[in-house]
Amino acid sequence: MNKVKVCIIDEGLEVGKLNELVSDIPPINIIQDKGFHNTSEIGHGTICSALLLESLHKYNIMDEVSITHYSVTGNGEPRNYKAFLSALQYCVRTRMDIVSMSIGVMNRAFAKEIDQVLEALRDTLIVASASNNCKLTYPASISSVLGVKNLPLQSAPRYTMVEDPPDGVELIVNLPKSSLIRKIEHKYQFISADSNSFIPPQVCAEIITESLANKIKATKRLAMKWLTGDAGSGKKTYSFFPKETVEDDKIPIIQLEYAGEITYKVLSRAKRIKSRFDNLLYPCSLIAETIDTDDFIQGIYQLDTTFAADCINYYQYVVSDSLILVLSRKETTCYPFDFVLSDWIDLDISDICRLILQQFQEHEHDEESK
Repeated sequence: MNKVKVCIIDEGLEVGKLNELVSDIPPINIIQDKGFHNTSEIGHGTICSALLLESLHKYNIMDEVSITHYSVTGNGEPRNYKAFLSALQYCVRTRMDIVSMSIGVMNRAFAKEIDQVLEALRDTLIVASASNNCKLTYPASISSVLGVKNLPLQSAPRYTMVEDPPDGVELIVNLPKSSLIRKIEHKYQFISADSNSFIPPQVCAEIITESLANKIKATKRLAMKWLTGDAGSGKKTYSFFPKETVEDDKIPIIQLEYAGEITYKVLSRAKRIKSRFDNLLYPCSLIAETIDTDDFIQGIYQLDTTFAADCINYYQYVVSDSLILVLSRKETTCYPFDFVLSDWIDLDISDICRLILQQFQEHEHDEESK
């Protein structure tokens, strides 16, 4: 079996600091902006590369791995979106086996473009971390990607698979704090907390170990099988987000109330309303009772009628859109909506959008007048 080609896509790599943290560093193909400068603090990208190296040493497979570090630092920004896309396209050209990504984009407006590049990477396993603030993150929330997040609990297994996760992140990881992280915390007065960012490089090393042992190229399905084994599946939950959201920052929630059965035709109309808002540059999410599968790229999510209030509150916090439409029946959803439209099904879509926008423009005017 040839060397496993792994690429870390992250912020810049500080080679001097890497040498201080890890011994016996192999050749690393470093691609980064010439304008990148070291600072007195340690960078995100350096930590992630160091964690990969530490883990490869631990599993004694360093000689069987070829490493590239692609920095997305550019134009004076620690994370530049153009460089982010260029890094993914580089992985397409070089046919990487595994990509470790501890960064991502929270704005859904970029999700479709990212997904199009990922389509060309369908033969590459991408391991990407969820955001540390619980917001939906791309590419971690995209179905072709192995999204990971950290939840250190004493009684929890090392890895837990979540079926149908509300954020698209299917792997919950419970790893002890590594000796390298403790060293960084001490040396740089760095507080790591329970960062999701440090999970992908460690998970990638474990997947590579299994791939080499089984003499087979890693895929998302195989990686999940290797990591979780017979651990079982975690339940879908809406509890993992901060509850103390500032009132002014909350996304308005509008109910499209419907008295009868929510048919395919009714759902299609609600989707057209959502699309009109998107086209008007008001990014809009749709939560509906009859959605079977969440679509994190289009921003369409299933309403869990058993836990309707928790579900709506969850998406109000985690999405990056300007407003949320909830298509539901009155009897199934007891929730303090910001605005309820009852007789909307026969209205012109432009009139529906105008009614909703007018409602919140008047609300903003009233607030300013107080």
